[in-house]
Order: sequence, then C-alpha cells, then structure tokens
Amino acid sequence: MTNTSPVQSRCGAQLAVAFAVASFLAVGSGCVVAVSAGFGSDTWGRNATAWVIGVALAGVIARIRPASLLRVVLLLTPLALLLSLTHRGQFGVHRWIPLGPLTWHGAFLWLPAATVALAGAAQSGLRWTWWVALVIEWELCLQPDASQATAFAAAMIIILFATRTSGRIRVTVCLLLLLAAGTSWTSPDPLPPVPEVEGIIELARAASMGVAAACLTSLAAASLSPLVVRNRSQLHSRAPALAITVYFLSCALMPMFGAFPVPLVGMGMSPIIGYWAGIGALIGACDGVAGRPADGQ
Repeated sequence: MTNTSPVQSRCGAQLAVAFAVASFLAVGSGCVVAVSAGFGSDTWGRNATAWVIGVALAGVIARIRPASLLRVVLLLTPLALLLSLTHRGQFGVHRWIPLGPLTWHGAFLWLPAATVALAGAAQSGLRWTWWVALVIEWELCLQPDASQATAFAAAMIIILFATRTSGRIRVTVCLLLLLAAGTSWTSPDPLPPVPEVEGIIELARAASMGVAAACLTSLAAASLSPLVVRNRSQLHSRAPALAITVYFLSCALMPMFGAFPVPLVGMGMSPIIGYWAGIGALIGACDGVAGRPADGQ
C-alpha cells in the first residue's frame, strides 16, 4: 500500500478544489447561456448531470493502483477510438461511440486520463509508451478530428521534453506526431457547427458580454487548474500536470480555428466527464498513487 504524505494529500485536495470550482462555474455559465437561448432542461440538464457524475468518477480513479491505471486506460483508449472508427458516423466523420440512448465523443471521454497515464508511463521508462501514443494520434487523424489530434500531439510533445527520453526517440516521435496532427487539418470536416456546442461563446455574447466573459474566464481557470501541482515537490506529478494542462488549453483554443466543440461550457457530457477523469488520474499522481510506476515495472 502506498503511503501518502500530508504535503501530497494537500496538493491533491487543492487540485480537486481548484478544478471543481472552475469547472462548476464553466458548466454553470454554459447552462445559463443555454437557458437564455431558449434550450430546455433536456439539453443543459445533461451538462449538470455530467458534472456530478464526473466528481464521483474522479474520486474512484484517484484511488486506482498504478498498474491498473496504465493497463486499463492505455488499453481501452485505443480500443475506444477504434470503435468510433467502425461506427457509421456522420458525413464520413467518425468521432462518436453509441452507448445506450446517448452517443459519446470518444476522444474527449478518454484522452484526458490517457494523457496523465502516458506521462506516468514515460516517466517510468516503459518502452511501449510512445507506440501507444502514436496509435492514438493516428486514430484521431483517421476520424478525422483536427482539434483532438492537435491537442493530444501538443500534450505528448510536452511529455517528450519533460521526461528523460533519448534524443533519437524524442525527434522521431515528435516528427510523427506533428505529421499526424498536420495531416488531420488537411482532411475535410463537412459537419455544420451546432450552436449550443461549437457556437456557445457566440450565444453567450448575444446574451451579454458579462456572461461571455464568465464563460471564457472560468474555462481558462479550469484549463490551468492542473498547474496547482506544477510547483509542488513531487517530481512524479509534474509531467502529468504539464501535459494535461497543455491538452486542456489546446482544446479550449481550438474553437478559434474552426467549428470545434467548446469543452465544459458547450453542451456535451463527454468533455465534462472526460476532464474529471483526467483530474482524478492527476490527483492520484499528486497523492503518490496513480502517477508512479508499479512494483516490478
């Protein structure tokens, strides 16, 4: 059993509180925009429900043993994205996984936790880390999803330079990631933007500049909240914190360059639950549980 120092526990608690407050404001401001735009509770109520589910999920993930976290997340993430590719999709775009009455955005649901897990695997010196990262990246390219391919590539490049990786592997993997991300931008994306998803900031501006400012400020705060871990003494949690921060920030900025979903603020359960899953994994790393190599690895 892993012992957790008071400093580590305090770090995890501060991270949980920082993201909880910021994400609650982001999700809440998005719900306010949806109400003002005339959408019913069947639309914005899902985001509120997803936030509650995410809190519970993060608490579970934060307690997962390191070996289990790596095996489950890094096995199921490529499989989930592969499943999305087999789904009939829309207009040749394959980003979703049907489950019950709902359809889930596979990348948003899995990539935050996968980012933390890959950072932990890279710090542990596991040789297969970059093979998994490249498989995921090229699956995103095939969907195609330029937003997620770019955000994930950026996070992986941060891990490459934040961990002890040989120069040859660093250069090779970096070039392949950039190639895949660049290729994803050349693929046509025929899907029209959905106002309450990709266009939520425009709806917020139509409501009031104050509401729009609340949306953007809270989203930025949620994206930056993992940096609470960055200045702490636990070296094993720094690379995961930097990587997931870069992923969050990239996802938040991508709507400036195309019709991409606005995470947390826009209507959509997958980003909310996925972000909380990533925070849960990072809390585990901060507390000395999820971010460390397993015994014998």
